[in-house]
Amino acid sequence: MSDSHEVSDDKFLPVVSAEETLPPKRRRYTIAFKLRMIEQADACTLPGALAMLLRREGIYFSTLQDFRKQKARGDLGANPAATKKTQSAASDAQALKDLAASERENRKLRRELEKARALWISKKKYPS
Repeated sequence: MSDSHEVSDDKFLPVVSAEETLPPKRRRYTIAFKLRMIEQADACTLPGALAMLLRREGIYFSTLQDFRKQKARGDLGANPAATKKTQSAASDAQALKDLAASERENRKLRRELEKARALWISKKKYPS
């Protein structure tokens, strides 16, 4: 008898899952959660206590830093859509100013082009 093992071709077929995979949803934190996390993080004095808190709550240190920045700015609890709207309105106003400046420059360059064409045509008709 031989000690060789038979390998079936079934092992090499790709496994296809029947479940639909959805992208992960972005977590939204309440104001109370953010303030509680900042308070608990500030109370951590022992080495490794902050890391244990963050692991237990399932957040990163950068997320905690974002909470602290929001609190310092007074943005804690601000509606992110409202903030985006004001930023969008400011960028729209700047875009309109840039568009008007581009249109003015375009008109100026067209006038200069017409002058140059007229001069070129006049020299072409009447060679010196």
